[in-house]
Amino acid sequence: MARTVTADVTMTLNVNDSDTQNTLAIGGDGCQIGEAVTLNYGASPNPVTSRQWSSLITFAGVAQTFDMTNLAGLRGDVENFSVVYLIYLYNLATATGYTLKVGNAVANPFSAFFDAATDVYTLPMGSRMLFENHDTGWTVDATHKNLKLDPGANTFTAKILIVGV
Repeated sequence: MARTVTADVTMTLNVNDSDTQNTLAIGGDGCQIGEAVTLNYGASPNPVTSRQWSSLITFAGVAQTFDMTNLAGLRGDVENFSVVYLIYLYNLATATGYTLKVGNAVANPFSAFFDAATDVYTLPMGSRMLFENHDTGWTVDATHKNLKLDPGANTFTAKILIVGV
């Protein structure tokens, strides 16, 4: 008799971001995640004033590198992370083989969740990944700041969200 296994994964990622006028900016800094992990970085056990940066990225067959000490926001502000608690990526490609490679920036790679700075994680089409370190976060500094995302020769979009201080 064949055995059937089913599984459901539920993740709720809610981001609330107050802008400098102390009014709630719905969805934060253009937060286009729309995913329904409740992670509270403003309360116990890790009380910090956190910030977030998010984007819907369109790749046109060229890798993009994001300097997490200088990320321009949609409202004209710049996020300068010194610690990152969460990075969420969603490969929105719908074609088989359209992968998004994460890691291995040429200079000053952010590789806190890898064994080596040259490691690469491949995110298949239609997949999500969440790197999260709620206790201490990962240090972002002059030599550990660049997050590289590489679509290969393919054109598609991806969502990214970074939460830190």
